[in-house]
Amino acid sequence: MARLFAGFTIRGGVLFAAVATFGCGSSKSSDGTATDQEPVSWNGNIAPLVAKKCVGCHQTGGIAPMSLESYASAKPYARQMLAEVAAGAMPPWSARTTDECTPPYAFKDDPTLSDDEMSQLKAWVDNGAIEGAASNTPLPVPAQRTLDNRDLELTIPTTINVDGGSDQLLCFSLDPKLDQDAWVNGVQVNPGNPEIVHHVLLFSDPQGQSIELAGDKGYYPCFGGPELEPSPDGPSFALLGAWAPGGVPTVTPPDVAMQLPGGSRLVMQVHYHPHDGVHSGADSSTSVDLRFAPTAPRLVGKLALLGNISQQDWDKAGGEGYGLMPGPDDPPPPAKAEFSIPPNVSGHTETERILIPEEKGVKDYLVWGIATHMHYVGTDMKIDLVHSDGSSDCLLQTPQWDFNWQRVYYYDTPLASAPVANFGDVIQMRCTYDNTMNNPQVVTALDQQGLTAPKTVTLGETSLDEMCLGAFGFAVEGK
Repeated sequence: MARLFAGFTIRGGVLFAAVATFGCGSSKSSDGTATDQEPVSWNGNIAPLVAKKCVGCHQTGGIAPMSLESYASAKPYARQMLAEVAAGAMPPWSARTTDECTPPYAFKDDPTLSDDEMSQLKAWVDNGAIEGAASNTPLPVPAQRTLDNRDLELTIPTTINVDGGSDQLLCFSLDPKLDQDAWVNGVQVNPGNPEIVHHVLLFSDPQGQSIELAGDKGYYPCFGGPELEPSPDGPSFALLGAWAPGGVPTVTPPDVAMQLPGGSRLVMQVHYHPHDGVHSGADSSTSVDLRFAPTAPRLVGKLALLGNISQQDWDKAGGEGYGLMPGPDDPPPPAKAEFSIPPNVSGHTETERILIPEEKGVKDYLVWGIATHMHYVGTDMKIDLVHSDGSSDCLLQTPQWDFNWQRVYYYDTPLASAPVANFGDVIQMRCTYDNTMNNPQVVTALDQQGLTAPKTVTLGETSLDEMCLGAFGFAVEGK
């Protein structure tokens, strides 16, 4: 099914103009006589639209470069607003319905403009972007980008200086001072210096192992994960939250929360990357907000990061047909597939198939949140849930991948009707890459390394490596 977006229709990757009549001033009644019609104005039409779709970011102190909160602040950008929306650049929203992916439900807080909204914006601009008469109607509340009613805020304990062109992945040991089990239903990461904070992961540390690892400095290097060892007394860690550019708070559905055992530490893994690959930067204020449920929930929330499989290994993946699959640029069998993106190749794909394991006491996994993650070479990512009976559902596709705008997408449906993954089902992820100079992000990445031509890109932690990673919010019964 084609998706109408900002006055255009995308079919098979080709952009078609949507047929619509733009204008204002007069119209005809049912008997054909002309009737007066109020012209499209800021106060009458555009302010409510902008409040609902744009002001969540375009506000004073927001993450966008300018405020659109008032007529005076928005009018100078009227034509730019129209051009950005018509081009599909704004509002930023990577999830799409495509010819090969129709998600089972719409997503919450989708800011894309309808045909009618696009028509109003164009009519307003074409008729001089007038202010219009003041309105007493309250403006819509924008989609939430901050966590309401936080119970706890924790900040990194020291200043970090990032010098030269080297990435750093550092884990900070934080103490939430909990003497009994808590149930987390909201997490918001606040990057202290967005120019150098590449992404953030938050883990629980039930055994307090990070205290010794961090020592007096309060942090330790941690490429690949929090580096906490398995423990016979319980799980060594669990993912509680994540942030990347464009991210929104992690908020579980009603009756769902994530367990944080009493006495646990928290480990905040921060990936630092110099904003232009050369200049230094400092961060002393990256923090996390937590909100707790008042009682134990009916369903336990779990966050999972799946993917990033570097080499075909069917024994470890669950048998033939799972793990990293052979791709179009891999050597023929018996050579094993490897995660490797050749230089000067566009349309390269890496496909991963992950078997849902049998877990004691778990009947099924209800999917309440989903996200894609790649780096600069990525252009498109598609996640399918393949059921054991051979049927499948496309959970999410982001065909206009933008590293600088990432978020978790939440299905706009009650949890009881959310997609369900069972033991024996497969999460299948296909990531597409463009490792040519036609990809502006590749040009940026090469410039940061002082290079002028693409090179082979492999799986790795730094921003100049690549990933094929899905993030999932699951709800299950029991602990």
